[in-house]
Amino acid sequence: MRPNRMLRISQLAKLRHRFVKDEKGATAVEFAMIGAPFFALIGLMLLGGHVLWISQSMDTSIQSVSRQIRTGQAQTAGMGLAQFRNAVCSNVAMSENDCRANLIVDVRRFDAPEDINFNPPRKNGSIDQEGGAFQIGDREDYVIVKVYLAVEYFSQLANLFGTGHDLDFHLSATAAFRNEPF
Repeated sequence: MRPNRMLRISQLAKLRHRFVKDEKGATAVEFAMIGAPFFALIGLMLLGGHVLWISQSMDTSIQSVSRQIRTGQAQTAGMGLAQFRNAVCSNVAMSENDCRANLIVDVRRFDAPEDINFNPPRKNGSIDQEGGAFQIGDREDYVIVKVYLAVEYFSQLANLFGTGHDLDFHLSATAAFRNEPF
């Protein structure tokens, strides 16, 4: 080997060593690579927690309002769909106006427990935004209370991933019972 070539190789080795040893800006590059996924994960965890909180509060609210139907208090007071919506949305962990705007209600009475239909009210392949019936029944009727709450930010999040079609996400709460002989 020629001395000139040896000199270039040693210079390249020194340059490589200096480049590896120099950590100026490395933290910024590492943060750029790890920071975005980390904050996205934190955001998704907070979003998931918020949805679980709304879901649990909606379930608790449905149990409370269903008890009024089961014991005959709703029938005696002449509870209608608007009062039912207000009673449910007053206990859900979100804005009452958003809840009322996105709440889909389906309350039906049945003569026998085997007739109960747990399927959501559907129209054109998706949940019917008008809801189903509102039949709170009479004494000793079998009643199923189903409510669906559209979660718009999950739909928007799914559409960010380019699914190609609109997705609707709904939280649901259900209570099935037999009215007491009030």
